[in-house]
Amino acid sequence: MNEGNGEGLLRQLSWLDATAIIIGTIIGSGIFITPGLVARNAPSPGLILITWIVGGLLCLLGALIFAELASFLPATGGIYVFLKEAFGPLMSFIFGWLFLLVIKPGAIATITTGVAIYVGELVPLSPLGIKLVAIFFIIIISAVHYRGVRLGSNIQNFLTSLKVILILGFIVVGLTSSAADWSLLSVGGSGGFNLEMLSVMGIALAAVLWTYDGWADICYMAGEVKDPGRSLPRAILLSTLAVIVIYVAMNIVFIITVPMDQMAISDRVAADSARTLLGAGGATLVTIAILISIIGGANGSIMLGPRVFYQMGADGYFFRWTGRIHPKFRTPANAVVVQGVWAAVLALSGTFEQLVNYFIFTTWFFFVLSTLALFIFRKRYPDIERPYSTPGYPWVPLAFIAIALAMLLNSLIQRPLESGIGLGFAILGIPVYYLLFRKRDVTEQTAPTTDEMP
Repeated sequence: MNEGNGEGLLRQLSWLDATAIIIGTIIGSGIFITPGLVARNAPSPGLILITWIVGGLLCLLGALIFAELASFLPATGGIYVFLKEAFGPLMSFIFGWLFLLVIKPGAIATITTGVAIYVGELVPLSPLGIKLVAIFFIIIISAVHYRGVRLGSNIQNFLTSLKVILILGFIVVGLTSSAADWSLLSVGGSGGFNLEMLSVMGIALAAVLWTYDGWADICYMAGEVKDPGRSLPRAILLSTLAVIVIYVAMNIVFIITVPMDQMAISDRVAADSARTLLGAGGATLVTIAILISIIGGANGSIMLGPRVFYQMGADGYFFRWTGRIHPKFRTPANAVVVQGVWAAVLALSGTFEQLVNYFIFTTWFFFVLSTLALFIFRKRYPDIERPYSTPGYPWVPLAFIAIALAMLLNSLIQRPLESGIGLGFAILGIPVYYLLFRKRDVTEQTAPTTDEMP
């Protein structure tokens, strides 16, 4: 069982650094953009809030599980490492393949598109202009993480602290303002609740789960966190709980300041809410604050993703040069470049909603497999001391699996094209693995650290 952190990657992040990374990564563009998508599929304030609460609780169940996985296998690569140890290299390769083609670059493209949408609040942008602004931010932030982990973490700490202060200020103003209309909370939706509505709400839940995404991402940098057995569970659980409270409070503010019919057609709900509370000038200030928040989300996401490609290359299950550490900056520099280039391509080619659906389906499929890995590790290594154990085992992971599978089935039924594309990418990874990587002798390989960068 590999518990190393990869030669050349240093354990230099504290639990506070990890907490800032998680919160800053989760709170990106989604909470400012997806409320409109949620309102279109959950047509009443009560259903909107229920969807956000259910999504948060589902992520909290996942956080309880991943806290044990991360403390048990605190190695660089996160889910890739869990799957390799539990199911072997093919399944872990398919995850890494999808992580490169869809999951992480798709998330980065989506977040930076969110940045560009809100830049459009300040400076008018054409559809092409929005895509070019997104690519600009991908390049700049990737350059930061090419040069150093400590530099990127310090920036994340600052941006996370600033965004939390600004968001809490916005919530307080919204809940206490005379411009808020609390009667909007009691507005009813059209028709009664039925199975068809429940299925449609599943699409809203998919958007909510994407907005919560990031609760497990620190696992990718587990090999760079000090005292991971204590630090990782603390950071994962504290961050997830904090974000649930923030998201539900923000949605209450949105509901009491933006009528349902307006919310359902808007992709700038937060700006609409700020305009109600503070007028046009205040909305501009809030837009700037939102930009800071989304940039922090992009910074965290771009920091975390390359660790998977790096570890795959270091293990010999991907191109070897992606597993090289920069001799000066001690970063997985080549992996940072690969991720940035592909994220830029996706930013040019896909719409926001399409990217969300590609991303959420494939990600949650591997969350389910990782949870199954927990059962395998408990049986395979019963006597190993665990720094943290999932409370309510085995019922908590079983409940997580059941709910996640129901959500995935609904996504496959409601969005067959987007879900099918994710499955198609997975199937494509199988011949790639057998043709290019299966025959490699990886038993003696270690991560190169000073090779000349290509």
